[in-house]
Amino acid sequence: MPFRRQRIAFLTIFFLVFMGLATAFGGLMGHGFLHKTGMAGKLPGWIFGVISLAFYERGVIYRLEGLVPQKQLSRLLVINLTGVTAFVLMIFYFRHFMVSQYHAMYSLLLLIGTMEFYIYRKTRNPGSPYVFYAILMAALAGAVHLSGLGLGVWCQANDISHIPMAACIWLLYLAMEKGGFESASTAGTF
Repeated sequence: MPFRRQRIAFLTIFFLVFMGLATAFGGLMGHGFLHKTGMAGKLPGWIFGVISLAFYERGVIYRLEGLVPQKQLSRLLVINLTGVTAFVLMIFYFRHFMVSQYHAMYSLLLLIGTMEFYIYRKTRNPGSPYVFYAILMAALAGAVHLSGLGLGVWCQANDISHIPMAACIWLLYLAMEKGGFESASTAGTF
């Protein structure tokens, strides 16, 4: 596998690993043992979630290779690093779930969504529609979470919102897999 494909594949794996860490820490410390850990128990899950999406952003940035000038690619990498740093610091400062939600909107809509739209316009990459569906699933998860819709005490809006969130993560993986884990300008060439 050429290095370019490996890099994007590794970033996708890091996305999945850190999302798994966010799920594990968020579920265990942030929910299961909340009575023992308090608000501090929620922070690792939120931070791992932010870092996870930053890895995915970086993968999409590297998919832009050959479609945008190298200087613009470098700027996007700086924006990626600056964004993840700023949001992690905001999580520590504000200690509120909304920061994590704002990061998801910023990451999925402003960065990943716009870059993937550009890739799709230029190349009709088969992975791009999966990103668009993933963004819709993330929006559905947010809407369910904010609505407070639930099916009783054991199945609240927080619980239900995790179903479209899981679909979002799966669709993001499929987007990279269908795109061949390579830059959009070289898709289909080995």
